[in-house]
Amino acid sequence: MKLLRTLTTVFVAALAALSALAYAEERHLDFLRRLQEEGYGELAVEYVEQLEKTPDLPDDVREVLELEAGNSLRVAADEAANSEIADQRLADSQAHLDKFLQEHADHPAAVEAQNALGDIASLRGQLLIRQARTSSDKKKQEEQYKKARAALEQARPWFAKSVEGYQARLRQLAPAPATKKTAAPKGAVQKQPRRPTTRGQRETAAEREENEAFWLEARLKLALVDYYTAQTYTAPTDAARKAVLQEAAKGFDSIYQQYRTTEVGLYSHMWHGKTEDDLGNAQTALDIYDEVLANAPDTGQPRALTGLEPLFAQVELFRLTILKATGKTGEFVNEASEWVRLNAASRRTPGYQGIALEVAKAQIEQAQRLSGEDRRRTFTLALRALTEISKLRGEYQQEAFVLRRKYQQEGGALASDIASFDEGLSLGDSAASVGDWPAAASAYQKAIELGDKDAQRVVATRYRLAHALALAGKVTEAADLADQIARKDAASSVAPAAGALAVSGALALYAAAPDDQKQAALDRLIASADYVTGRWPNRPEADDARIALGQSHVVRGDVAGAIDVFEKVNPKSERYPLALFYAGRACWGAYLAEKQNSDASRDANRMGELRGKAEQRLTASLEAQRREAKPNEPLPRQLGETQLLLAEMALEHGDAAAAVPLLEPLVQFVQASKPQTLDLATFRTLVAALRAYVATGDLAKATAVQALVAEIGGDTPQVNSVLLELPRAVENQLKAAQAEATSAAEGSATEAAQARVQQTQATLAGLLDQVAGHQQHSLAAMVYIGDAYARLGLNDKARQVYQSILARAENEKNQPETERHFLPARSGPAAITRVRAQVVGLLRQEANYQEAMEQVTTLISENPRALEPLMEKGRILQAWAESEPKHSDAAVAHWSKLRTLLAAMQKKPPEYYEVVYNLAACLLAQYKQSRDASKLQQAEQLVKATLVLSPNLSGPDMVARYKALAEEVARAQGR
Repeated sequence: MKLLRTLTTVFVAALAALSALAYAEERHLDFLRRLQEEGYGELAVEYVEQLEKTPDLPDDVREVLELEAGNSLRVAADEAANSEIADQRLADSQAHLDKFLQEHADHPAAVEAQNALGDIASLRGQLLIRQARTSSDKKKQEEQYKKARAALEQARPWFAKSVEGYQARLRQLAPAPATKKTAAPKGAVQKQPRRPTTRGQRETAAEREENEAFWLEARLKLALVDYYTAQTYTAPTDAARKAVLQEAAKGFDSIYQQYRTTEVGLYSHMWHGKTEDDLGNAQTALDIYDEVLANAPDTGQPRALTGLEPLFAQVELFRLTILKATGKTGEFVNEASEWVRLNAASRRTPGYQGIALEVAKAQIEQAQRLSGEDRRRTFTLALRALTEISKLRGEYQQEAFVLRRKYQQEGGALASDIASFDEGLSLGDSAASVGDWPAAASAYQKAIELGDKDAQRVVATRYRLAHALALAGKVTEAADLADQIARKDAASSVAPAAGALAVSGALALYAAAPDDQKQAALDRLIASADYVTGRWPNRPEADDARIALGQSHVVRGDVAGAIDVFEKVNPKSERYPLALFYAGRACWGAYLAEKQNSDASRDANRMGELRGKAEQRLTASLEAQRREAKPNEPLPRQLGETQLLLAEMALEHGDAAAAVPLLEPLVQFVQASKPQTLDLATFRTLVAALRAYVATGDLAKATAVQALVAEIGGDTPQVNSVLLELPRAVENQLKAAQAEATSAAEGSATEAAQARVQQTQATLAGLLDQVAGHQQHSLAAMVYIGDAYARLGLNDKARQVYQSILARAENEKNQPETERHFLPARSGPAAITRVRAQVVGLLRQEANYQEAMEQVTTLISENPRALEPLMEKGRILQAWAESEPKHSDAAVAHWSKLRTLLAAMQKKPPEYYEVVYNLAACLLAQYKQSRDASKLQQAEQLVKATLVLSPNLSGPDMVARYKALAEEVARAQGR
C-alpha cells in the first residue's frame, strides 16, 4: 500500500505538470475526462483536488469542478474495496452533483449532471439488489429490496430529464445529412450519413453524433431502471413486476427497432431478450439472443477483438441460463464448456466469468457423484476455474471465493504445486479439454520449467503452450513462441503446425494493429508466411500460410492481390478448395461493393468481370469439395457454405432454377437436424430456398420451408418479413387464376378454373393464418394481412387484424417520433386512414350500407385528400344501388368525378382503372333499369378507349374483367 501511495503521488505530480501544458493549450479538462473514461476514478479525484488549488484556473473551468468531482467519485466507486466504501463514494458524488445543479441550473453541462445523478441512484439500487440476493435473512432481504426500489425510483426522473436534455440539444443542432446505402457487416444494408465536406459540417456532425450517443445511452438507462425495478419484486406473478418488465421491454425494443446495427441497439436487444425471459417468454428470449449473436465473429481462432466481446459474452450467459433452467443440464454443460474453450479472449468480461462459474458449479456437482482419482481431478478443474474467476473484481468474484474455500480440500495440486513434467502435462491437458486455457497455459509452463529427458516432449509441450496462449487471448506471446518453435526446432514434428499458428497469430495482430503499426504488423505476417511456405512448401501448413496472407489482402481491400495469393495454393493440396472459396468470396464481396455505388459511378464492366470470377472459382471449389466429400456422411460445413453462396449469387442474378438444386440438400439437412434456434447460416439457407421455390412456382416445397422458418424462427420481425413472402406470391397466383376463371368459356373449363381459384384461396388463407397470430409485425405487414383476408371475403379475420392495427396506432400516436416503432411518422397517418376505409369496406360487404356511408363521410371530411375513402364511398354507392336503384345516379356521379380527378395524373394509379371499370358497370346497370341506349354507348366507349390506351391496365386480372364487361355490353347491344 505504501508503494501504491508513493506511485500515486508521483503520478499526480506528473499530472499537475501536464496540466500546465493543458492550460497553455486551453484543454484544461481533457486529461481529467480521459482518466474518468479509462476508469481511473481515484486518480481523477486527486487531479480535481489539484485543479482546485490552482490559483489562475479559468472561471469556466472552475465552475464545473463540482460536476467533475461528482463524476470522478462516481467512477471511483467502481474501484472500491467493498460495498461500504462504494456507497460512501456514491453519496459524496451525489452531494457534489447536487451542489453543481443548485449553483448552475442553466449551465450547458446540467444535463450531464442529471444523467450522473441517475447513474448514482441506479447503481445504489443495483448494489442493494445484489446484497438482497445473497442475504439469508428474509426480513432483511425484503428491506433491501424496498430500499433498492426507492433508489431506482429516484433514478427514473433524472434519466428522463437527461433524455429530454440531450433531445433538446439534438433539435438545436443542424439536421443529420442525407443518407446513402452502404454495405453493412454480415451482408446487411444500412444507411450511413454522407461524409461532411467542410470543417464546420464535420464539427457539427461530430457534435450531433456525440449527443445522439448520449441520448440513446440515457434512453437505455431509463429502460434498465424499469428492468432492475422488476428485480425488487420476489414473486414472479406480482402484477407490479409484470408491468415494469413490460414497460422495460417496450423501451428496449423502441431503441433496437430504430438503431438495429449500432452497439446501443444490440445492447438494447439483449436486454429486451432478458426481459422477455423474466416475463416467462423463454423462446422469444432465445430468438432475440440468437439475433444478437448473429453479429458475433466466428470463434475458435486467434482474432482481433471487436470491442463487443462483453455484449456477446453476456448474451451467451443469458442464453445458456435458459438452457439450464429448462432442465437440459447435459446440453448446457457441453455448450457452456465449448463456448468457454472457444472464447478465452473474452475471459475478462462479466459474461465469460458468469459462464465459467456455471461450468465450475456443474463440475462440482459432477465431482460429488464420483470417487477416487476421477473425483479429485474433476474438483481440481473446478477449483482452477474458480481461482481464475476470483482474480477478477466483479459480481461473480465473491461466489467464486466462497465455493473455492468450501471445496479447497477436495481438489488436487495447483500449478504452483506441480512436482513433475508428467503432472504438469496431464493437468494442462485436462484444463485444455474443458477450455480452461489460462490454467492449461500455466500448467504447461510449469511442466516446461521442470523439463524432461525427452527433448521432443518438451518441444511438443511448448507448442501446446503456444496454442493455449493463443486461445487464452495472449496472441502476441503465442505468435512469438510458435515462431520460435518453427524456426529453432524446425526438425520437430510440431514445427509445421507451430509455423501455421505463428502465421494465424500474425494475421490476427495485423487485423488489430492501429494504423501507425499496420506496416510493421504486415511485415511480420509476410515474414512468417514466407518462412513457412519456404521451409515446408508442399505441406498443408504452407497453404494455410498462403491463405492467411491472402486474407490480409482482403483486409486491405486488395481483391486482386488476395486472389493472386489464394491461387498460389497448390492445386493438389487439400487446402486448394478452401483457397478457391476464399478467392470466389473475395470477388463476390467486391462485386457487391461495386453494386452499392450510384448508377453514375458504378462500373458495369468491372461488375461483370468480378461476378464471372466469383462464379468460376466458387464452382471449381464446389466441385473439388464434392469429390473429397465422403458418401453417407453429413454435409461438411464448408461445402454447405459454398453451395449457399452460389445459390445466393444465382438468385441475385434472377436464375432461381439454378439455385434450387444447390439449396435442396441444405434444406434437407436443416429438416433432418431439427435445430432449436435459427442461426445466421440456417436463416440464409431457408430464406434463399423460400425465394427460389416461389420464383420457380413450387408452392408445395415453398410451403414446407415456410413452416420450417416459422417453427424454428419464432415470432421476430426478421422472420415475419420472410414468412409474408409466400402469401404474397400465392396471391399473385390467385389473381392469375381469377383472371383465367373470368375469361373461361362455359362448361368444364369454367369448372376447372373455379376449382383452381378455390384451391388457391384455401392455400392463401392457411398461410395467412400461420402468420396472423404473430405480434412482431410492421404496420405495412399487418395492413397486408388484413387486406388479404378482406380480399378473400374472410371479414371477421380482416376486422380483427384492422382493429389490432388501430389499437396499436392509438397507443403510439402521442409518443415522440424517436420512440415509435410501429407507427411511422410520415407514412403512418395515411396507412391508418386506409385501414379505417377498409373497415368501412367490411360493413359494405355485409350490406350495412347506411352505417358504412356515415362512417366513410366522416372519414372523407377528416381526410379530404385521401384516395381510399373516396374509392370506398363509390363502392358503397354502387353496391347500394344494386338493391336500391335510387342510389344509381349518385354512384355514377361519384365515379365520374373521381375519374376526372385521376385522369389528370400523368402516371395512372391502379385505382384509376378500377374507377373506369366501376363507372362502366354502373352505366350498364342503369341501361338494364331504364333501357336508355346512351348509357350502354357510354359504357362501351369507356371500356374500349381505356383498353386501347392502356392494354395492360393494372394487371391481368383487371384486363380479364374489362374484357368480360365489354362482352356483356356487346350482348346487351344484340351483338
